[in-house]
Amino acid sequence: VQTCALPICRYTCRDLPPCRLGEPEEHGGSWKNWGPMTSNSTEAADLLNGDNRTQTARRRLVWVCLALFCAALIYVPTLFTPNLMDDTDAVNAQIPRNMLRSGDWVTARLDGVAFLEKSPLLYWMSTVCYAIFGEYDWAARIPVVLSILLIVGLIYKMGTWAFGSREGTFSALTFGTSIGLFLFTRILIPDVILTGTIALTLWAMLRALEEDEPRSALWAHLMAASIAIGILLKGVIALLFPVAAGALFLLLTGEWRQARTWKRRSEEHTSELQSRGLISYAVF
Repeated sequence: VQTCALPICRYTCRDLPPCRLGEPEEHGGSWKNWGPMTSNSTEAADLLNGDNRTQTARRRLVWVCLALFCAALIYVPTLFTPNLMDDTDAVNAQIPRNMLRSGDWVTARLDGVAFLEKSPLLYWMSTVCYAIFGEYDWAARIPVVLSILLIVGLIYKMGTWAFGSREGTFSALTFGTSIGLFLFTRILIPDVILTGTIALTLWAMLRALEEDEPRSALWAHLMAASIAIGILLKGVIALLFPVAAGALFLLLTGEWRQARTWKRRSEEHTSELQSRGLISYAVF
């Protein structure tokens, strides 16, 4: 019995010369002469699989870096132009400045008057940027630009998970270069960050519903955390949109009829813990 000379070959050939994968005809035209895999060929196959995984990881890294680079090329320069405009821009930039100077991060104030019309998370993010980089208009825009880059990476991960790395790259490039995204980020509003939280919520829901997902509880907690962050950004709309989309998905696919949709277990967590996590995050 001699081992096949090709590393990827998983078999040994009895009383036959070394084979080439995919050409069994040279061995008498029959696969029955092939025996079980030896330890040498097993090690070679494992090594080849490891090399393939490394190459795939590198290729995916190149694709996601390409998508992020294109988005950065568009949006990093927008940190410095245009200048802050009246009304929305000025309000969302001045309130964090007042928070930083007064030390009161709980109550948003404008001209000394409590301004409670908006959720505070964007103010807090801009205040942190002011504290680190100084009170500049470009510092107030850092949370928006960083959020765009993070969403591009998120869309790449979602597309890769659903279809493949090439599709994920094209999806991320389409989002990062879309005209609508560019126009609606010329003013300092939290809408693009809210878009990211809703996308993450829906993806986490799909991952939590997967039958073979070993970390369904983790994804359920991530879904709840994303909803909570969205509420701190834009209010109850961050809860209504993903809940409505999720309910429509369950209705159209018939998932709502199945018990596993409402009660999923993993080795360390139960559905009760997931429910408590969702409630606690939403209350927070």
